[in-house]
Amino acid sequence: MNDINPDEEEFEFFCIDIDNYVDRAPKHLPLDHSRDVSINRLYGVTREGNSVTIHAFNFKPYFYIQIPNSMDISEEHMSDLVKYFNSKLTHQGIEMCEFVLKKSIMHYSNKQHRFVKVTATLPKYIN
Repeated sequence: MNDINPDEEEFEFFCIDIDNYVDRAPKHLPLDHSRDVSINRLYGVTREGNSVTIHAFNFKPYFYIQIPNSMDISEEHMSDLVKYFNSKLTHQGIEMCEFVLKKSIMHYSNKQHRFVKVTATLPKYIN
């Protein structure tokens, strides 16, 4: 199977495994080449049975923190939260915090809950 140009053609594959590594982005990608980026490597197979490896560059790892209803926090607090997290790290590893409403995977409820989505630049900042 030849290389596929994602700008010109589409294809489907079944993803079997995913891993992550950190490296500099290739020069042909419009990313910051002066620093490391997070890269997800997806392994899979097409309908035709061809093995596929995809390198998804600049993945931003994230996690959610559920906010109790009793806590008075909103979008205005997010920049302060980023500063707080980064003050606890050796580098400015937290890129963004955003206020979101999501369903919790706890207790199988259909109710929306308040969360802060914390996005990091690299996986090492959330491990």
